[in-house]
Amino acid sequence: MAMMIRDRYELVTLRCWVGFVADPERGSAETKSLTPRLVLRSQLYKGRERLTEPQDTPFERLGLTRPGGFARKGATPDLTGTPLEVQLNLAAGMVESIIWLHIPQDSFQLALLPWEEMVGRTVTRSLLRIANFVEEAYKPTPRPTVAICVSQPHSDGFYPVPEYVRALLKSIDEGAHSANVNPAVHIFADDHWLGEVRKVAGAPGFLALEIKDVPTPPQGPPMGTKRELRTCSPWLQWMTDYFRGRAVDVMHFLSPGYYNDRSGAIVLAERPDLNSNEGDFIDVAALSTFYDRLGCSAMAFSSPDMTAWEWGQRMLAFELSWSRPGPVLVFEHDHTKYDALTGNYAMLFGGGVEGFQRNVEVYLRPHLTCHPQLLDRVYFAPSDYQQVPGTMDLASKRIDMARAQIFAQPPSTTERPLSLVEQWEAKGTEDALKFLSSIVKS
Repeated sequence: MAMMIRDRYELVTLRCWVGFVADPERGSAETKSLTPRLVLRSQLYKGRERLTEPQDTPFERLGLTRPGGFARKGATPDLTGTPLEVQLNLAAGMVESIIWLHIPQDSFQLALLPWEEMVGRTVTRSLLRIANFVEEAYKPTPRPTVAICVSQPHSDGFYPVPEYVRALLKSIDEGAHSANVNPAVHIFADDHWLGEVRKVAGAPGFLALEIKDVPTPPQGPPMGTKRELRTCSPWLQWMTDYFRGRAVDVMHFLSPGYYNDRSGAIVLAERPDLNSNEGDFIDVAALSTFYDRLGCSAMAFSSPDMTAWEWGQRMLAFELSWSRPGPVLVFEHDHTKYDALTGNYAMLFGGGVEGFQRNVEVYLRPHLTCHPQLLDRVYFAPSDYQQVPGTMDLASKRIDMARAQIFAQPPSTTERPLSLVEQWEAKGTEDALKFLSSIVKS
């Protein structure tokens, strides 16, 4: 579907995937066979037009290991002299600000690389990653609900939670001011940090925000059946119960990440009221279910500045981009650098591309997967938008999400178009959703 978006919006896009070439140095003289070697294969497009032929860059130039294809932690590859450098320079001559990146689902290894920094060090352009759903489920509103979940699990080391919360609120506030919206913010924090977080949230200076609540965590193990307790994080259950019947526009997790066996996750304390060495590991499946319950389609993550945690959130964002429509934002730096998030939040709030990553140092550029529609500035007027409270608003968001997922195609290296039967099925489902939407909004 990313290719359909690329074609529809005439995007200048760098498509990168994992390829295989014969490696004479690793061949077997006895069997006269050659062992394949992994390479990054890249090609530049403008819409449907192929601007270059596929070119190969050795994994070693990117800090990727041949056996597993995993990036060296903390390393930023130098693209000098690679085919990627040539293609990026060509792309930079065609756009004023943004080059788009497309990584197919079966090339997961490439999601571990710091693409925004790699591209920014090569050309003076920003990078955005193309969404994998043709329809956009996320719709900015003048009164967005933002939920922040912050946790410092003891097993992953100390970081100053209040300072990170203050920096994040500042960037959200400035982004909201730029987009001329007034978010309602709810903050969920470890019981240990609750008092300090409430002091930060209650401090003056967040002019565009209304800090609605910093709720007290539930005490004791979560209630539910054994099956529910096995499949639901106590943090996610707490937030689901808190927002029951109400929709959330943006969900931002501030916590370490975790990477294992080609999958990413975030790590929170064992429970909101218990911070032991156990930890609560939340993967893409649990998060997808959680977002669906909240009607949430804008997904944001930031972690303290520790390179050991970078892969987990990078891979988690990649997995989420294939399972759910909506923007996915990742930021991996120290709280003193959170000003770099302001332009991204302005975009999420409907401020368009104005100010996006301008004057942001190359190595601080956030990772954002989104639909090109997010770049268009949105102006709100009372006649254009009506806040529908409670369950009706949540129902509307769930319908928008279902409509966006209609055209999600099966994973494929070639990314084939939908068959005629699949198109008929999608059209029938879309008509049904339009009918439901008309009932909810009437």
